[in-house]
Amino acid sequence: MCATRSPQVLSLALAAAVLGCATEPGNLSPDVQLLLPLPGTSVRAGEIVELAAEASDVDGTVQKVRFLVDGLAIGEDYARPYETSWDTEGAPLHSVISAVAYDDAGATGTDAVGVEVRWAYAPPPDIGDGWETGSLEDANIDTEALERMVNALRDTVDHLVQGITLVRHGRLVFEVYFPGRGHPSQGEYPTAFGRETLHNLSSVTKSFTSTLLGIAIDRGLIDGVDQPVADFFPEYGWLGVGDKANLTLEHFITMSSGLRWDQMTYPILDARNDIAVFQRAPDPWEEYLSRPLLTTPGSYFLYSEGSINIVGEVIRRASGQRLDVFAAEYLFRPLDVEQQGWAVIRPELAFVWASGDLQLSPRSMAKLGQLYLNGGRWSGRSVVSQAWLDAASAQRFSTESTRRTSWDRFGYGYAWWLAAGAWGEGAVAAAGWGHQWIVAMPEFDMVAAFTGGAYWETPPTTFHDLMIEHIRPAIR
Repeated sequence: MCATRSPQVLSLALAAAVLGCATEPGNLSPDVQLLLPLPGTSVRAGEIVELAAEASDVDGTVQKVRFLVDGLAIGEDYARPYETSWDTEGAPLHSVISAVAYDDAGATGTDAVGVEVRWAYAPPPDIGDGWETGSLEDANIDTEALERMVNALRDTVDHLVQGITLVRHGRLVFEVYFPGRGHPSQGEYPTAFGRETLHNLSSVTKSFTSTLLGIAIDRGLIDGVDQPVADFFPEYGWLGVGDKANLTLEHFITMSSGLRWDQMTYPILDARNDIAVFQRAPDPWEEYLSRPLLTTPGSYFLYSEGSINIVGEVIRRASGQRLDVFAAEYLFRPLDVEQQGWAVIRPELAFVWASGDLQLSPRSMAKLGQLYLNGGRWSGRSVVSQAWLDAASAQRFSTESTRRTSWDRFGYGYAWWLAAGAWGEGAVAAAGWGHQWIVAMPEFDMVAAFTGGAYWETPPTTFHDLMIEHIRPAIR
């Protein structure tokens, strides 16, 4: 029971009651000093750090010392020496260590120091997903340079990078993941991204659809990119008449059909955007193919979701399988990819969104880049022909980039962006909204996969910046 107090200390007594009636009027707070870690200490993430404090009380006794990291208690000690340990795995770059001493009357004293917890590299683990893993050192990549890159990101507010995965000489040698917001189609919920988290690839999906087209051609389901599109839509007799009779698969996989399309004038979520119009149409394929030709097929590059979705529907009609089912059997299973997802826009039409919304883990993303470096083979099995890869990575159009870019040259092949400059000769890239990227760099025998959350804003650090300032200089 609490002791009786005079009216003049009623407020103090009331506060004491809230705190369990432990604080005595006039009691002096104990003194406490953190002995370890020292101010300005820098440690590597994953280290076990010893914490120690000295505490005394001039008008009572110290009951305990509690240790906190960024306000969260991690341990306490009831006798000298006051000590505990701290596992720094997952700690932020800048952490505050506090020691709080409690005396026998409930008063407290606090001392605190700041500590830098530097991210430390560790080789990626083998998780049985088909990747052979290795170390940066074995791959002749400067470990300290990439540690600096990661710690610079950790020191940047809202950097919007969610994952970086690097493969060199066929081995997965680097991966790092950051929390962030999910894709708008999934509600943009905060997500703790990791090596097995499925990530929405946005338009990186187009390069997967391109690869599926190559597989369908390799398997004899489609004659080739020169085959008229009208062959696959016999119900539209008008498609084989006049200038539209000249439309071939190559025109659609290179986004050069010449058909009217506008996905830029209205916001992406506006019902007037051609993406929404196309998806809602009773017959999306007729809606798009019946549009007027504005340019001669093959003469002009116009970025078009509709164009790549015609390719996806052709694969479905040629194979008799919905696009995601065809992909699972002939691409993902041979690549040892067990988990994936793909947006089905209209189930009644077996309409899979061939130009976007494929969901894969970053490790699985990187496999497509490695497939290109391996000449279409994975684990000794042929998945797609070298002939298709050569065709897909040949420049069909030269385009002018409006992005912040490291490229000296910029072009488009069969749903692959082509680049040189900082990425070396022969580099090909798959690119998607939000800063999703797969880059295959044959000059360095290297693949990089990036995931990001820059859907509505420009990130303070782009993947181009990371490539130029950190990754490329680290390659030996």
